Amino acid sequence: MNTKINPAANAMQEKLKNNKLLRDARREMGKFSLDSTKVTLSVRRGTLSVFGKFTALMGHETIFDNERKALLKALHSLPGIHEVVLQ
Repeated sequence: MNTKINPAANAMQEKLKNNKLLRDARREMGKFSLDSTKVTLSVRRGTLSVFGKFTALMGHETIFDNERKALLKALHSLPGIHEVVLQ
């Protein structure tokens, strides 16, 4: 029996996996006191690319650095994410 793998099916599975990782990353970003309206995310082969910049929410300016570091640590710990690249 020939068990040839369909490349289109593999591409679809990869796209679904990337969409789930994006959803998980956005969900994680919502847990922190950071304004991420100027941030765009992209996932490819386990690498999460973050484009743009985070800003502090009003009233949370004093903890901005701690929140940003905690968010990056949380993004690194997501299952399926091997690397986080800030651009």
